[in-house]
Amino acid sequence: MNSIWTFRNNDKQEVDENTKQLKEWADKLNISHEIASLLINRGFESYENLAEYLNPSLQKLAPLEQWTGFNAAAKLLGEAILNGKKLGVCGDYDVDGVTSTALVLDFMSQHGFNCVYHIPDRIEEGYGLGVKAVESLYNQGANLILTVDCGITDYNGIKRAKELGMTVVISDHHLPSDKLPDADIICNPRLVPCPCQTLAGVGVAFFLMAALNNFFEKHNGKKIDIRSLLDLVALGTLADMVELKGQNRILVKNGLLLVANPKRIGLAELKAVSGYSPTAQIDAGQLVFNIAPRINAAGRVGKAHTALKLLLTKERAEAEKLASELNSLNTERQNEEELIVKEANLQALEQIKQGSSSLILYAAHWHQGIVGIVASRMVELYHRPTIVLCNKNIEITAKNTDSNTVVKGSGRSVGGFDLHDALTQMTELLEGFGGHKQAAGLTLLFSKLESFKQEFDRLVKNTLGSEPIPQQIKIDQEIDLKKAADFTFLKEIELLQPFGIGNPEPIFSTNDLTLQTFRQKGNLVLIDVKDEKSGLSMKGKAWRRSEVKTPAERGEKITLAFSPRINRYNGMAYIELHLKDWKKSE
Repeated sequence: MNSIWTFRNNDKQEVDENTKQLKEWADKLNISHEIASLLINRGFESYENLAEYLNPSLQKLAPLEQWTGFNAAAKLLGEAILNGKKLGVCGDYDVDGVTSTALVLDFMSQHGFNCVYHIPDRIEEGYGLGVKAVESLYNQGANLILTVDCGITDYNGIKRAKELGMTVVISDHHLPSDKLPDADIICNPRLVPCPCQTLAGVGVAFFLMAALNNFFEKHNGKKIDIRSLLDLVALGTLADMVELKGQNRILVKNGLLLVANPKRIGLAELKAVSGYSPTAQIDAGQLVFNIAPRINAAGRVGKAHTALKLLLTKERAEAEKLASELNSLNTERQNEEELIVKEANLQALEQIKQGSSSLILYAAHWHQGIVGIVASRMVELYHRPTIVLCNKNIEITAKNTDSNTVVKGSGRSVGGFDLHDALTQMTELLEGFGGHKQAAGLTLLFSKLESFKQEFDRLVKNTLGSEPIPQQIKIDQEIDLKKAADFTFLKEIELLQPFGIGNPEPIFSTNDLTLQTFRQKGNLVLIDVKDEKSGLSMKGKAWRRSEVKTPAERGEKITLAFSPRINRYNGMAYIELHLKDWKKSE
């Protein structure tokens, strides 16, 4: 495996694990010296920083006054609703958009107001508040629109809303372009300095509803417990892969407590079809890789409102039916994904052979709802910026594709390459685009595809060089296998959850382990190692590693990079090593 291992080290403050200060902080926080040292090497420079990180309480959420425009938007929405205007909510079809829409509808329902909604069809309408979405909301009686997880670049839809005399409030977290849409108020943490510019769309919706909650209390005396919505915030935030720092960490940490013991019937049934007890405690990784894909499947290969209904239903029988539907859709998505991955992989290998530093993969028949996942898989395999494309109109096949055919797809990037910025430099080749530094969606004409490939690869080479940057694995500490099997130590590591971007799961390394077995089952690698000093043996596994080879022969010494985890299943707890990399010991 071509990875570079480096040990984390905080250059700003050198704190040795035996210093008096480290001991003092660890004792006051009731954590081990190893965990305190790990956190300090990650950049925590004061006791206050450590204490806030380890205790992300809701009291530490930023005051609403610090979120520019949120109170003003709440006032506009609140006055309109109390004056009898009907609210229409438009959200995206991914997990962030669906949970954002569910959050607003749930909030309004608890306040006694009926709202209408529209989630665009991925294939027929595409992303965002389009003209069709506006007209759908208008025909349902809405004269007030709130966008969630979309809207910041939806000029045509907002223009149509204004023609119909509708009031428009945008709540979004995507990067804006040079021109802002003509909405009445925009709530987007990307626009102005604020407590957290990396909120997910559902995080923006949550703080906006918190402001509206205060408005309603002031004007009609009713205030709900908005903490009941934090399960949706956790789902959407984790699925959207935003930084789990500061405000996001507080929201997700507390939201996962509700996910563990859900009062939301649909969430309990979703956990059940995902293989968990409805009351099982699940971590961020389990939610991202098992729960979220089932919600996403509705918008990818079905209709997103299936997932929305599941999150809002109060009826157990309906929840069971909808959860089963999502589970079936997810199976369909998985099967289709594997077929596309095989075809995309052949193209990727050919482009790499030709010297490309990026991957632009295209087939007319690939499914629009799945190309984003495939792009992520390609980045995992080849560690280079990747865009996967298909025909926007599924009825246009490879045989009748012509120069005017619209091609649509998704891109994923690697560290050091800003995908959104690159697309901004290529607007003359695109029909449209939007997204973030590491993920984006785009459309272009088939006639411009070859030019796009060449220009995109030129930008990648100029930024990253001709050779792909090897994946870096940052090792937090070197430990022995006995420490990796210590339940007390592993339960301390769990205090650092939720793990994700901005707060990665700790990775440890252990040297001179005897390789006992190395097996492959499809995309899964299974390994057994033994520490000869202690006599302890442990099992490890790694996913999506079907093409790797054993690092050594049986009985030889290897070094592992891994994250040890407590796996809880059916009331049993056991420890396993989640492998990041391995190599023969020197």
